[in-house]
Amino acid sequence: MAVRVLRDRVEALAVDLGLPEGDEQLLWLDASSAEGRAADDLAKGRPHAITITNGDIVYIINAIRTTRTEAGAAADLRCST
Repeated sequence: MAVRVLRDRVEALAVDLGLPEGDEQLLWLDASSAEGRAADDLAKGRPHAITITNGDIVYIINAIRTTRTEAGAAADLRCST
């Protein structure tokens, strides 16, 4: 589930930036080993980041698992761009 959210964020950013299909920076989307590393990192509580450069701007999609708060709210994944 967490890797799916990360994948969705990367796909949405690619669309927003108008990156063409097959852009080298988007190879992560098709690499099962990359998804495996992301899943492994997140399962072990480590953050996982994907970077995409567009012109002079570098976008970083950083994903990290979060834990339940005292108030009971929970999120499986927090992504920021």
